[in-house]
Amino acid sequence: MTPSSAKSRSSRTASARPGSSIASPVPSPLRSAPISPNPMAPATNSPSNSSTNISRPTLYLSPTEHLLRPVLTQLGIAHRNSPLCESNGVDIIVPTRTGLIGFQRKTLKDLYASFNDGRFTFELGQIRSSSLLARSILLLELDRRRTTVDNRSFIDVPITQHQLRNALVKAQLNGLFVIESTDLLDSARSIIEVSTYLASDRGERLFRPGPPQSSWGTRTSRDWGIHLLQSFPNIGPATAAAIYDALGIPLTFTATLSDLTAIPGIGKLTAKRLLASLASHANKEE
Repeated sequence: MTPSSAKSRSSRTASARPGSSIASPVPSPLRSAPISPNPMAPATNSPSNSSTNISRPTLYLSPTEHLLRPVLTQLGIAHRNSPLCESNGVDIIVPTRTGLIGFQRKTLKDLYASFNDGRFTFELGQIRSSSLLARSILLLELDRRRTTVDNRSFIDVPITQHQLRNALVKAQLNGLFVIESTDLLDSARSIIEVSTYLASDRGERLFRPGPPQSSWGTRTSRDWGIHLLQSFPNIGPATAAAIYDALGIPLTFTATLSDLTAIPGIGKLTAKRLLASLASHANKEE
Protein backbone atom coordinates (compact mmCIF):
# COMPACT_ATOMS: atom_id res chain seq x y z
CA MET A 1 0.00 0.00 0.00
CA THR A 2 0.90 3.64 -0.01
CA PRO A 3 2.75 5.46 2.75
CA SER A 4 -0.51 5.69 4.72
CA SER A 5 -0.53 1.93 5.21
CA ALA A 6 2.89 2.08 6.85
CA LYS A 7 2.02 4.56 9.53
CA SER A 8 4.67 4.89 12.17
CA ARG A 9 2.56 6.12 14.98
CA SER A 10 4.52 5.56 18.15
CA SER A 11 1.35 5.11 20.18
CA ARG A 12 0.05 2.47 17.81
CA THR A 13 3.21 0.48 17.38
CA ALA A 14 3.58 0.36 21.15
CA SER A 15 0.36 -1.64 21.36
CA ALA A 16 1.82 -4.37 19.15
CA ARG A 17 4.88 -4.96 21.33
CA PRO A 18 4.98 -8.12 23.48
CA GLY A 19 3.79 -7.50 27.00
CA SER A 20 1.97 -4.32 26.09
CA SER A 21 -0.86 -3.55 28.48
CA ILE A 22 -3.03 -2.30 25.62
CA ALA A 23 -4.04 -5.32 23.61
CA SER A 24 -7.07 -5.81 21.40
CA PRO A 25 -9.68 -8.11 22.95
CA VAL A 26 -10.72 -9.26 19.49
CA PRO A 27 -9.71 -12.95 19.34
CA SER A 28 -8.66 -12.92 15.71
CA PRO A 29 -8.10 -10.32 12.99
CA LEU A 30 -11.27 -9.26 11.25
CA ARG A 31 -11.49 -9.99 7.57
CA SER A 32 -11.72 -6.97 5.34
CA ALA A 33 -15.24 -6.49 4.10
CA PRO A 34 -16.73 -4.12 1.55
CA ILE A 35 -19.04 -1.45 2.86
CA SER A 36 -22.49 -2.92 3.28
CA PRO A 37 -25.34 -1.28 1.38
CA ASN A 38 -27.18 -1.41 4.69
CA PRO A 39 -25.19 0.77 7.13
CA MET A 40 -27.26 -0.51 10.02
CA ALA A 41 -26.24 -4.15 9.45
CA PRO A 42 -24.62 -5.57 12.61
CA ALA A 43 -20.94 -6.41 12.56
CA THR A 44 -19.74 -9.89 13.40
CA ASN A 45 -17.85 -8.70 16.48
CA SER A 46 -20.61 -6.57 17.98
CA PRO A 47 -22.23 -7.81 21.21
CA SER A 48 -25.51 -9.46 20.25
CA ASN A 49 -27.20 -8.41 23.49
CA SER A 50 -26.14 -4.78 23.37
CA SER A 51 -28.99 -2.37 22.86
CA THR A 52 -26.58 0.38 21.87
CA ASN A 53 -26.10 -1.15 18.41
CA ILE A 54 -29.74 -0.91 17.42
CA SER A 55 -29.59 2.66 16.14
CA ARG A 56 -25.89 2.91 15.32
CA PRO A 57 -24.23 2.15 11.99
CA THR A 58 -21.30 -0.18 11.57
CA LEU A 59 -17.98 1.67 11.60
CA TYR A 60 -15.32 0.66 9.07
CA LEU A 61 -11.73 0.77 10.28
CA SER A 62 -8.32 0.81 8.68
CA PRO A 63 -6.33 -2.35 9.50
CA THR A 64 -3.77 -0.08 11.21
CA GLU A 65 -6.37 1.28 13.65
CA HIS A 66 -5.38 -1.08 16.50
CA LEU A 67 -5.94 1.14 19.53
CA LEU A 68 -9.44 2.36 18.71
CA ARG A 69 -10.85 -1.11 18.05
CA PRO A 70 -11.02 -2.35 21.68
CA VAL A 71 -12.49 0.96 22.81
CA LEU A 72 -15.29 0.66 20.25
CA THR A 73 -15.92 -2.91 21.34
CA GLN A 74 -16.10 -1.78 24.97
CA LEU A 75 -18.68 0.85 24.03
CA GLY A 76 -20.72 -1.69 22.07
CA ILE A 77 -20.12 0.07 18.75
CA ALA A 78 -20.17 -2.30 15.77
CA HIS A 79 -17.08 -2.20 13.56
CA ARG A 80 -15.14 -4.18 10.97
CA ASN A 81 -12.03 -3.76 8.84
CA SER A 82 -12.23 -2.30 5.35
CA PRO A 83 -9.49 -1.51 2.79
CA LEU A 84 -11.57 1.46 1.64
CA CYS A 85 -10.35 3.48 4.62
CA GLU A 86 -6.68 3.59 3.63
CA SER A 87 -7.44 3.95 -0.08
CA ASN A 88 -9.38 7.12 0.74
CA GLY A 89 -6.83 8.55 3.18
CA VAL A 90 -8.78 8.02 6.42
CA ASP A 91 -8.76 5.68 9.43
CA ILE A 92 -12.50 5.39 10.04
CA ILE A 93 -15.52 5.54 7.73
CA VAL A 94 -19.01 6.01 9.15
CA PRO A 95 -22.00 5.31 6.87
CA THR A 96 -24.88 7.74 7.40
CA ARG A 97 -28.09 8.55 5.56
CA THR A 98 -26.41 11.62 4.08
CA GLY A 99 -23.28 9.80 2.86
CA LEU A 100 -20.01 8.39 4.14
CA ILE A 101 -18.05 10.42 6.70
CA GLY A 102 -14.31 9.78 6.91
CA PHE A 103 -12.20 10.42 10.02
CA GLN A 104 -8.40 10.69 10.00
CA ARG A 105 -7.42 10.09 13.64
CA LYS A 106 -4.03 11.41 14.73
CA THR A 107 -2.28 12.04 18.01
CA LEU A 108 -0.20 15.20 18.17
CA LYS A 109 2.98 13.12 17.90
CA ASP A 110 1.72 11.34 14.82
CA LEU A 111 0.54 14.56 13.22
CA TYR A 112 3.99 16.10 13.71
CA ALA A 113 5.68 12.97 12.31
CA SER A 114 3.35 12.93 9.30
CA PHE A 115 4.32 16.54 8.52
CA ASN A 116 7.97 15.52 8.38
CA ASP A 117 7.68 12.24 6.46
CA GLY A 118 5.11 13.50 3.94
CA ARG A 119 2.26 11.21 5.03
CA PHE A 120 -0.06 14.07 5.85
CA THR A 121 0.32 15.63 2.41
CA PHE A 122 -0.23 12.24 0.78
CA GLU A 123 -3.32 11.46 2.87
CA LEU A 124 -4.74 14.92 2.28
CA GLY A 125 -4.39 14.33 -1.46
CA GLN A 126 -6.24 11.02 -1.14
CA ILE A 127 -9.04 12.67 0.82
CA ARG A 128 -9.42 15.55 -1.62
CA SER A 129 -9.58 13.21 -4.62
CA SER A 130 -11.98 10.76 -2.97
CA SER A 131 -15.30 10.30 -4.73
CA LEU A 132 -16.54 8.11 -1.89
CA LEU A 133 -16.51 10.45 1.10
CA ALA A 134 -19.23 13.04 1.62
CA ARG A 135 -17.28 14.71 4.45
CA SER A 136 -13.79 14.32 5.86
CA ILE A 137 -12.66 15.20 9.37
CA LEU A 138 -9.26 15.31 11.06
CA LEU A 139 -9.72 14.06 14.62
CA LEU A 140 -6.74 15.32 16.61
CA GLU A 141 -6.01 13.79 20.01
CA LEU A 142 -4.00 16.10 22.22
CA ASP A 143 -3.76 17.46 25.74
CA ARG A 144 -3.43 21.22 25.49
CA ARG A 145 -2.42 21.37 29.14
CA ARG A 146 0.94 19.77 28.31
CA THR A 147 2.58 22.98 27.19
CA THR A 148 5.59 24.99 28.25
CA VAL A 149 5.34 27.59 30.98
CA ASP A 150 4.81 30.37 28.46
CA ASN A 151 2.09 28.24 26.77
CA ARG A 152 3.76 28.70 23.39
CA SER A 153 5.05 25.17 22.75
CA PHE A 154 4.07 21.60 23.54
CA ILE A 155 6.13 19.49 25.93
CA ASP A 156 5.92 16.17 24.08
CA VAL A 157 6.34 17.43 20.51
CA PRO A 158 8.72 20.10 19.13
CA ILE A 159 5.94 22.21 17.67
CA THR A 160 4.58 25.55 18.80
CA GLN A 161 0.95 26.51 19.27
CA HIS A 162 1.41 28.98 16.43
CA GLN A 163 2.70 26.31 14.04
CA LEU A 164 -0.06 23.88 14.95
CA ARG A 165 -2.74 26.52 14.52
CA ASN A 166 -1.44 27.44 11.07
CA ALA A 167 -1.26 23.79 10.00
CA LEU A 168 -4.83 23.12 11.10
CA VAL A 169 -6.11 26.20 9.31
CA LYS A 170 -4.35 25.08 6.13
CA ALA A 171 -5.92 21.63 6.46
CA GLN A 172 -9.38 23.16 6.77
CA LEU A 173 -8.79 25.41 3.79
CA ASN A 174 -8.07 22.23 1.84
CA GLY A 175 -11.43 20.74 2.77
CA LEU A 176 -10.49 18.75 5.88
CA PHE A 177 -12.55 19.77 8.90
CA VAL A 178 -10.72 19.63 12.23
CA ILE A 179 -12.04 18.60 15.65
CA GLU A 180 -10.13 17.76 18.82
CA SER A 181 -10.44 15.05 21.44
CA THR A 182 -8.58 14.39 24.66
CA ASP A 183 -8.03 10.61 24.43
CA LEU A 184 -9.15 7.39 22.73
CA LEU A 185 -12.44 7.19 24.62
CA ASP A 186 -13.26 10.78 23.76
CA SER A 187 -12.34 10.07 20.12
CA ALA A 188 -14.71 7.09 19.92
CA ARG A 189 -17.54 9.13 21.36
CA SER A 190 -16.74 12.10 19.13
CA ILE A 191 -16.89 9.94 16.00
CA ILE A 192 -20.38 8.70 16.88
CA GLU A 193 -21.70 12.05 18.12
CA VAL A 194 -20.38 14.10 15.19
CA SER A 195 -21.59 11.57 12.61
CA THR A 196 -25.03 11.43 14.19
CA TYR A 197 -25.23 15.21 14.25
CA LEU A 198 -24.16 15.63 10.62
CA ALA A 199 -26.63 12.96 9.49
CA SER A 200 -29.54 14.67 11.23
CA ASP A 201 -31.36 17.86 10.33
CA ARG A 202 -30.07 19.51 13.51
CA GLY A 203 -26.98 20.72 11.64
CA GLU A 204 -29.18 22.75 9.31
CA ARG A 205 -30.81 24.53 12.21
CA LEU A 206 -27.65 26.55 12.75
CA PHE A 207 -28.50 28.41 9.55
CA ARG A 208 -32.17 28.88 10.29
CA PRO A 209 -33.58 31.68 12.43
CA GLY A 210 -35.56 30.55 15.44
CA PRO A 211 -39.26 31.15 15.86
CA PRO A 212 -39.98 34.88 15.67
CA GLN A 213 -40.02 36.41 19.12
CA SER A 214 -41.14 39.80 17.82
CA SER A 215 -41.72 41.41 14.45
CA TRP A 216 -38.32 40.24 13.16
CA GLY A 217 -38.67 39.07 9.57
CA THR A 218 -41.50 41.46 8.76
CA ARG A 219 -41.65 44.86 7.14
CA THR A 220 -42.54 46.48 10.46
CA SER A 221 -39.30 45.39 12.16
CA ARG A 222 -36.81 48.25 12.04
CA ASP A 223 -33.93 45.99 13.11
CA TRP A 224 -34.74 43.46 10.39
CA GLY A 225 -35.13 46.19 7.80
CA ILE A 226 -31.70 47.64 8.64
CA HIS A 227 -30.22 44.13 8.54
CA LEU A 228 -31.80 43.44 5.15
CA LEU A 229 -30.75 46.75 3.57
CA GLN A 230 -27.10 46.17 4.54
CA SER A 231 -27.00 43.25 2.07
CA PHE A 232 -26.70 45.83 -0.71
CA PRO A 233 -23.24 47.07 -1.78
CA ASN A 234 -21.80 50.05 0.14
CA ILE A 235 -24.72 50.21 2.56
CA GLY A 236 -23.59 50.27 6.18
CA PRO A 237 -25.65 50.36 9.37
CA ALA A 238 -26.04 54.14 9.47
CA THR A 239 -27.09 54.42 5.82
CA ALA A 240 -29.43 51.46 6.15
CA ALA A 241 -31.07 53.05 9.19
CA ALA A 242 -31.51 56.35 7.32
CA ILE A 243 -33.15 54.56 4.38
CA TYR A 244 -35.48 52.62 6.64
CA ASP A 245 -36.51 55.70 8.63
CA ALA A 246 -37.28 57.57 5.41
CA LEU A 247 -38.78 54.85 3.21
CA GLY A 248 -39.21 51.72 5.28
CA ILE A 249 -38.16 48.73 3.20
CA PRO A 250 -38.39 49.91 -0.42
CA LEU A 251 -38.52 46.36 -1.71
CA THR A 252 -41.25 43.98 -2.82
CA PHE A 253 -41.56 40.64 -4.58
CA THR A 254 -42.31 40.75 -8.28
CA ALA A 255 -43.04 37.03 -8.23
CA THR A 256 -46.56 35.74 -7.70
CA LEU A 257 -47.77 32.99 -5.41
CA SER A 258 -47.85 30.53 -8.29
CA ASP A 259 -44.30 31.53 -9.34
CA LEU A 260 -42.97 30.68 -5.88
CA THR A 261 -44.90 27.43 -5.41
CA ALA A 262 -43.53 26.22 -8.75
CA ILE A 263 -40.07 26.13 -7.15
CA PRO A 264 -39.26 22.68 -5.69
CA GLY A 265 -39.34 22.75 -1.90
CA ILE A 266 -41.59 25.82 -1.57
CA GLY A 267 -45.14 25.09 -0.51
CA LYS A 268 -48.11 27.41 -0.49
CA LEU A 269 -47.69 28.39 3.16
CA THR A 270 -43.99 29.23 2.73
CA ALA A 271 -44.75 31.20 -0.43
CA LYS A 272 -47.42 33.23 1.36
CA ARG A 273 -45.03 34.02 4.20
CA LEU A 274 -42.36 35.16 1.74
CA LEU A 275 -44.76 37.45 -0.03
CA ALA A 276 -46.13 38.82 3.24
CA SER A 277 -42.65 39.62 4.59
CA LEU A 278 -42.11 42.33 1.95
CA ALA A 279 -45.67 43.21 1.12
CA SER A 280 -46.59 46.86 1.70
CA HIS A 281 -49.94 47.93 3.00
CA ALA A 282 -50.71 49.46 -0.36
CA ASN A 283 -49.81 46.40 -2.40
CA LYS A 284 -50.42 43.16 -0.52
CA GLU A 285 -50.38 39.84 -2.35
CA GLU A 286 -53.60 37.91 -2.23
